[in-house]
Amino acid sequence: MYALPFYSVEAIYFHPEIVQRIAGRMADISGADAADMAQAALAAGVLAIAEHTQRLSRKAAKKSIRKLIVEQLPNDDELLNGGNITLQNDASSMLQRRKQELDAAVSNDDWESILTKCPVRESNALATISTTLGFPNREEYQKAVRQLLATDESALAATRRLFDDLYEQLNA
Repeated sequence: MYALPFYSVEAIYFHPEIVQRIAGRMADISGADAADMAQAALAAGVLAIAEHTQRLSRKAAKKSIRKLIVEQLPNDDELLNGGNITLQNDASSMLQRRKQELDAAVSNDDWESILTKCPVRESNALATISTTLGFPNREEYQKAVRQLLATDESALAATRRLFDDLYEQLNA
């Protein structure tokens, strides 16, 4: 099992480096400035998240709290010993911390950090980025990313680096 450095796998499609590369391809077609296109798309994504930080922070906090509780569950031998079981739950401070982190990422226009902090797929941010780049919808954008990765070795290598050394480990 490998833990992604992002909240969910969809984040890879919308990583700033991938967005910049797709913007470059779209700029080749439209004549627009690729850097401006990428910046506008990512800013639109951040703005879409800004409207939902409370809800998305709650989702992220719930996931973290569940994980924390599961980690505290006793093993079978401990259960069979019949002792009292106490689980710690600091949900309110965890929720507050998640909200502060997400608000800070939004304030700093830090799209990459947002990708690590919340389920961006549960907002309209991904569709907004896609349409800002000139795609009719998120699915068409993701198709373009898959095409990019299939035809551009440097884009594929950059994407593999997002997974640290996982690719090397799998191919060792």
